[in-house]
Amino acid sequence: MTNNLTDTQILKELNLRLSKLLEEEKVATKEKEIRDVSIQKTKMAIEAFSNSVTPEEVIPEKLGTTTIETEFEYPKDKTWQDKIKAFMKFKNKGVTVAQIVEGLKPYEPEYSQEKLYGAISNIVSTMVKKDIVKIYKPPVKMKGYFYGNPLWFEGEDLKQEYVPDFKEKLLW
Repeated sequence: MTNNLTDTQILKELNLRLSKLLEEEKVATKEKEIRDVSIQKTKMAIEAFSNSVTPEEVIPEKLGTTTIETEFEYPKDKTWQDKIKAFMKFKNKGVTVAQIVEGLKPYEPEYSQEKLYGAISNIVSTMVKKDIVKIYKPPVKMKGYFYGNPLWFEGEDLKQEYVPDFKEKLLW
């Protein structure tokens, strides 16, 4: 008995397999980011307990905030996508390409502002196409979009705690 699979059937099966693998990758990425947030919160709690004489006063102060300004840990030897995701995670709110460029520029002095902007803009566009980040179109009329982690969204809208400060963008 011979197997009479046509090229079309084989291609269809391969495309189906690829779509399943990409979906699994998306789920794994989201799970990893949820785990990373949990790790970050646990580390903050440990830090609060170990650095404080009266932990009861420190924990609500640190854990109650949605953004914790610590020093940005730049992933120098990682991909551009990883660098952008790390910056978004650090900011913990929707960011523009210009904000990403401004945040990464000190760590990439070999690139001019224009080249860095072009590269990051292109990478963010690719990340949107791959559903690694999502676009947020602000309700206020302004040029450009904000980008963020897909877990920060409810449908097409950013969850309230991740909405950026529009006044900051309007001042540019």
